[in-house]
This record gives sequence, structure tokens and C-alpha cells, in this order.
Amino acid sequence: MITVSLTAVATAIATIVCQKAQEKISENIGDAVGKANGKLIELLRQKNKSLLFTNTVDENEPDYGQDLLELKAAADADVEISQTILEVEAAVKNNQSEIGQEIKKLAAEIKLQPSVVNYLANLAAEIDDWHFFLNHFPGNPSQGTYRIFETEWQPIILLWLRRKDAHLQQQKQDFIDALVSFKDGCQNFYVYRAYLLAAAGIGEFRDYLKADKIITQILNWTNSSPLLFIKEEANSALQHTDHTKVIAFLVQKLQASVDYYTHWQIAKILGEIGTGNETAIAALLRLLEIYYLDNNIRRQVAESLGIIDPGNQTAITTLLTQLQSPMEHEYDYTSVFAAETLERIGRGNQTVIAALVQLLQSTDADDETRRQLVSILGTIGAGNQTAIAALLELLQSPSVSEYIRLQAAESLRKIDPDNEIAIAALLELLQSTDNTILWLVAESLGRIDPGNEMAIATLIQLIQHTSEEDYTRSLALTSLGKIGIGSEIAINFLIQLLQSTSINEHTRSLAAQGLGNIGVGNEKAITALMELLQSKSEDEYTRRQIVSSLGKIGTGNEEVITLLIQLLQSKSGDEYTRSEAVESLGKIGIGNETAIAFWIQQLQSTFVEDHICWQAVNSLEKTGTSNETVIAFWIQQLESETVTDFIRWQAAENLERIEPGNKKAIAALIKLLQPTTEDHNTRRQAAESLEKFLQNNRDRFEVVKTLSAYWQLDYEYYNLAWKCAQNLPYPDFYQAWHQHNFATRMMRRFKQILFTRII
Repeated sequence: MITVSLTAVATAIATIVCQKAQEKISENIGDAVGKANGKLIELLRQKNKSLLFTNTVDENEPDYGQDLLELKAAADADVEISQTILEVEAAVKNNQSEIGQEIKKLAAEIKLQPSVVNYLANLAAEIDDWHFFLNHFPGNPSQGTYRIFETEWQPIILLWLRRKDAHLQQQKQDFIDALVSFKDGCQNFYVYRAYLLAAAGIGEFRDYLKADKIITQILNWTNSSPLLFIKEEANSALQHTDHTKVIAFLVQKLQASVDYYTHWQIAKILGEIGTGNETAIAALLRLLEIYYLDNNIRRQVAESLGIIDPGNQTAITTLLTQLQSPMEHEYDYTSVFAAETLERIGRGNQTVIAALVQLLQSTDADDETRRQLVSILGTIGAGNQTAIAALLELLQSPSVSEYIRLQAAESLRKIDPDNEIAIAALLELLQSTDNTILWLVAESLGRIDPGNEMAIATLIQLIQHTSEEDYTRSLALTSLGKIGIGSEIAINFLIQLLQSTSINEHTRSLAAQGLGNIGVGNEKAITALMELLQSKSEDEYTRRQIVSSLGKIGTGNEEVITLLIQLLQSKSGDEYTRSEAVESLGKIGIGNETAIAFWIQQLQSTFVEDHICWQAVNSLEKTGTSNETVIAFWIQQLESETVTDFIRWQAAENLERIEPGNKKAIAALIKLLQPTTEDHNTRRQAAESLEKFLQNNRDRFEVVKTLSAYWQLDYEYYNLAWKCAQNLPYPDFYQAWHQHNFATRMMRRFKQILFTRII
């Protein structure tokens, strides 16, 4: 029997809801998710489980909680439904698109709806013995009970710990003691899970007598665990445990320590969990009073204070002081970091904005400080009238430098997009006699109004009237290649430059680069670049830039694709130009049959350069799921006995991406994971692929069995095993982990003696 969690069921319902919403606007939710979801909907129709098809709900406040409970009951009774729900959940997990995030968000909301919460609370109310959640049989877990590791039971456990019944007090103490002391007999994967549940548990049961021990361990993991995922899990645990106790513990530790790093670390954590907490606020304020405090720590303290106590004047003053501090050495970025911190804590904050404006209008601020203040206001002052008025005042002041006025105009345009005074100020600055100002203004106008004719004309004039040795000319050329997108005037000018015999190689290269940025799909630009490449009269650097630009603007162009293939087959050009040609062909030849045939030919060659091999694989991968030639090629490679491990891995990875759950692909990846695979990189890549694609516990069992034969698990293998432990029932993981031969058991025992434990 397959057990599905409430999270999996909620994800399935959220997917159905989102797909119905997408269909109304003629959109889809992605191939893999759509396929799995369509399979579930059809299955539910066949089995007369018509939830979400006949239910009428208030569209303003839909409640799918009852649907969740009904589908959960159906899944518990029908293995076909439960398996299909797990397929939907796996597809959504692998979907990183915006719609994927929406599905996950809706699933989380469904789990919090009243009918679901009441269902869980009723289950928790019926349990009077903590052994219902955990009855551990060390060495023989198949005889035990391990609901603590089942996702669907964890919210029930937390609700049980929240119960106020007097007769449960000792039960709850004993239960958390059991979680903290749990030993799994397989490299601590479930030890971590038990401990993290204990950390969440003391957030509900606040009378636990050894809470400080748990808090200390979680903090140690956030600070010093060599495993990134444990650090992340520990940080997450801090968000859900008893904040009052954590803060009290941290403040006590802060007062007893003079170590700089300890100060910084505690200040950072308090900024994450201490919102509105007077103890945390007071501790941070006391820390700022230490005169010898390092600037970096002082800034972190101020940032944390600004987060948990928005508008705190001491925090703002500290950061403004650092903003004005002079550079003590070449690599002193104190003022830059202070500006970034003010941007993070000050968005929409009237107190911060008012303080920035006050300093801006004072005589204490030099031009560099004033420029930073104006920039910060442009980031945090959207729609704020105080900020807008201050910037307008700067623009209208005759005593302000052109550079400050330019920055003020840009910032004003960001926070008040319809303000015409900003544009007028920029146009007025076009009368400047300073070439650098002209370049900056033209680029600014181009960013605000892409294709702005005055900006383009100004840049062209600068290019025409400055010498090739003048750095401003290079800057102007680069800017024209950014803001002239689609402009025939800009494109024609750059083509003329390319064809000119009186410019130097650097200018010609910049012109080629510019065409690559603004001439997408423009036949004249493509033709000019191709002719220049075929002339073979250019220096290698310029040829390389031409090849790069063709890779940006020649998508799907058969002539460009053919030319790049010819360049690669002729082996002309240096290795850097050929490498650029490989990359460009990879960009513009996706789905093109000529390019596909070339890549397949390269991969079938007995000798292929590494960068061509990688690009061939990458391009075939991007061709998508519908090209029969590519699919047939990957199947052939997977079944071949003569291909390299690298190609076999790529074949498996791509087939799995095309058809999630492909049994042959998963089997090939597990085979590559074997310690006997000679190439470490291939094994590592197979592990990363399995981490992405594993969908069922049968395959996870095989992966754990394979990993158990390793002498020592390096990070990527430990991470894969951890992902398996997140889904496999503990008895199954234990069985898989101990299904290795006698020699391997002895090696592991020897390792346990030699090496220190992680926990």
C-alpha cells in the first residue's frame, strides 16, 4: 500500500485548480505537470471521483479543504490513485516556473483551510500515548512505529504537543527526549530529522525542560555543519521553534562573548527571528554602544535592528555615519555596504527616507555622499512625496553639479515614472560640453526610453567627433549597442563603421558587438557580419566578436548556421574563435535539423573536442521533447555497450527529462552511481540527476542500497541519500542501507572507528 501525504494531495488539487484557471486564458501549466495532471483527472473520472468537477465554490473565497480530505481517503483506498498523485507531486516539485510556484503556494494554503485543520486537530485529540508516533526497535525497525518521519503526521504531532491536558505533560517530555536521543544506525539521516522535529516541537510545548540543549545544537548546525542542507534545515528550524527561548539564549551568549564573529552571527539571527521582541532590540542597541565594534559587525547589527524595529533611529544614524565615512584604504567598502543596507531596510520606510533627505539637504554631505543618497532614494522611495520633492529641488538647483543632477533625474524617473521634469532635465543636460556627461545622459535616456532618437543621435555624434584614442568613444559605442535595439539609424551606422577601412580593430570589434545586441533578426546586420567573417581579412579578436554577434541575432537563420558549421569543420581560426562558434551555433541552432545532424555526428565521432561535446549535448537537450531524431539518438546511446559513461549519463538525463519516470533512464543512472564507475565526475553527475528525477520509493531504495557500498559519502552523495531519507520510510531506508556485503560492513565499521561523527 502506498501512503500519500496531505502535502501530495493538496499539490494535486492545487494543480487541477491552476490548470482550470490556465485553460480559461488559453494557457497551459507545462508539459510534465500537464501530462501527470491530465492522467489524474482522467483516472478520477473513470473511478467516479468527481471532486472539483461538480463542486460549486465561492470563487472569491474557495475552500478546497473538503476536497483534500475526500481525495486523501480515495488515495488511501486505491493504489492507482495514490501513485498518480505522487507523479503529479513529483512533476510540480521539478517545475521551477511561475505557475509551478503558484501551485505550491496554493497547496500550502489548502492545507491551512479550516476543514483540514479541524481534521488534524481531531486526530491529535484522540492520541494519549506518545508511542503512537514513535516506537523504536534499534536494529530491527520493521517491528517499530515511525510516524515521526511521515510528512502527513508531523502537523498532527505539533498539534498534539500543543494540547494542554495535564496528564500529557510527562508524555510530551518523554516524547521529545526520545526524539533528541534517537539513533538510526545509518549515518544519522534520520537522527537529523528527529532532532529537527524536536526543535519544532519545543515551539509548541514550551515547558520542555531541556530546550536549551536543542537550541544549542540547532545553532551549532547553522554555524558549523559541513553539510549545506543541514545548515538550511537548521535555519528553517530556528524560524519555527520557541523564539522567546532562542532570543533569551542568544542574548545571554552575546553578553558573555567578546568574539567578533559571535557578535555578527547572533546579530544576524536576531534580525531573522526577533521582530518586535524588546529583548532582542535592547541587546542590539547595547551592542551598537561598544566603541571598538568592527564596522562590518556594526552594519549587521544596524541592519538587524532596522528589520526587527523598522524606523529605529539609532540603526539609521549608524548607517548614515558609515555612509559618510572616508575610505581608510583601497579596499574599504564601508560606505558602499552601508548604502546597500539602507536600501534593504528602507524601502517605503518614511523614517529612513526622511533621514536620507535631511542629510541630502545639509551642508555636511560631500558630492560622493550626495550621489549615494540620491541613488538610495531612487531605490526605496517609490511614490514617496518627500523623496520626490527632494529630488525635484536638486534638479532645479543651479549650484548642483551635472553629475548629481543626472543621478537625481534617473532616481526621480524610477520613483515617479510619469514625472516629465526628469526627462526635461536630462534633455537639458544634452547641452553639456562635457563628453562624459553627454555619454551618461544619452545612456540614461536610452534606458528610460529605449530607441530614444535624441539619445541615439547624441551617441553617434560623440563617436564621430571623438578620436579613437578617446575612451569616451568606446563608451559611446558600447552604449549605442545597448539602447539602439531595432533602430535602423543605429544599425545602419554600425554597419557603416564595420565596412569602413579607416577605423582600428578595437572600434570594429565594438561595432560588431553592438550589432549583436541591437540587430536581432535584421537581415542587413546579419549579411554585413557574415561578409566580414567570410572575408578572412579581420584580426582574430574581431572575427571572434563577429561569431559571437551572429550567435545573438541569427537564430534559425540557415545561412548563418551553415557558415558556423563550415568554420568548425574547416578548423580555421584559433581555439577561442572556434569555441565561440560552438557556443553561437548552440544558441541559434536549437531545433534546426542541420544543426542537430551536426551535433549528432560530433557525438558519434571517435574523437571530439571537449567543448564541442558539451555544446552538442547542451544543444540536443534544449531541442526539447518533440524531436523524434533526438529522442531516437538518446535511446540508441543508452542501449549501446560502447559509449562513454559521460554520454550514457547524458542520454539517461535527457530521456528522463523528456519522459519523467523512464525506467531505463533511472536504471542507467543508478548503474552509473555504482562505486565501480571509474570517472568520479560521471558518478557525481549521475547523483545530481537522480536527486532531480527520483519519483518513487522503489527507485530510492535502489539508490540507498547503491550508496551504502561507498567507503565514505562525499557531499553530493550524502545530499542524494538525504533526499531519499526525506521520502523513504525509515525501516525501508534501514533495510536498503544494510544490504551490503560483509567486506563493506567491515570497512564501514573501521571507518566509524577512525573518523569523527558528523553529529
